Amino acid sequence: MKLLFVFTGGTIGSTVSGDTVSPDGGKPYLLLQKYAERHPLDFTYDTLSPLYELSENFSGEQISRILQTVSMKNGEYDGIIVTHGTDTLQYTAAALGYTLGNDTPPVCLVGAGYPMEDARSNAIPNLHAAVTLIRTGSARGVFVPYKNPADGDTLIHRATRLAATLPFADALYAVDGVPYGRVNADGAFTKDPAFKEKPDALGAPTAPALEATAPILRVYPHPGMRYPAIPDGVRAILLEGYHSGTVNTKSAATHAFLREANAKDIPVFLTGATGAAAYESIAPLAAYGVTPLLRIAPIAAFMKLWLYGGADGELLHTPRSGDLF
Repeated sequence: MKLLFVFTGGTIGSTVSGDTVSPDGGKPYLLLQKYAERHPLDFTYDTLSPLYELSENFSGEQISRILQTVSMKNGEYDGIIVTHGTDTLQYTAAALGYTLGNDTPPVCLVGAGYPMEDARSNAIPNLHAAVTLIRTGSARGVFVPYKNPADGDTLIHRATRLAATLPFADALYAVDGVPYGRVNADGAFTKDPAFKEKPDALGAPTAPALEATAPILRVYPHPGMRYPAIPDGVRAILLEGYHSGTVNTKSAATHAFLREANAKDIPVFLTGATGAAAYESIAPLAAYGVTPLLRIAPIAAFMKLWLYGGADGELLHTPRSGDLF
């Protein structure tokens, strides 16, 4: 088995000095050394490091560099492992998932909640799960293996189905609670029987190069909401609803915001809707042409809009790389 490691930085590639965590160019090789102390290095590998940065500092430029690096090498190896910081892991994962699709040699994004020297670090279990998944020869597409502190198994997630990380938590979950599979303590992979997905019906984005700043305005409603002005250059608005797919439609601020979007001819999409039945508070949104997104992870919806240009409502409802439908 031949693998490609793409090192990009993040906690998994950082050193703690005093009270500061900083990227350390020597950490990629320490990761492989620590892995070899617990598991055999029974594969050959090449390495690339297109960038080395804490992932919270990522813009579209860094994500594009990873997309281009992986796309260029995709198909040359049995699998590709991308080490990545956990702050923006879901964004790069979704971008890779939509760009590469589900019919590609496996690509796994591997992060860690703590630097490798910390006893709490899950870097090695996450990497071992990635190697195990690739070794099966049956998995296709883009995945994120992650061992949560309270779990015995390391969960394997489809890259476009990850929920946002909870505050103060070192855990990753699928938006629907169903992982692609899991690797147990004995190193055996099992696919989750409840995991379902449709084949890709939407082609890959034609230009995976992203602008440094997204042309998507993402808005998070909350009680007492004060909506932002819509800046020039915005091509779409992602209104992240409450968990039931709702926003406060009795608020004059909501209506004023949507009128401004209509006046500027900017499409608006609402996340959080989960089924055919909807709350009555959703009804007023139809007058503004707001498109509810059924069962798609908010982060994935944001990246899908960014990658595909952000203006086609039908596109958001066309299955691609693990969308929930």
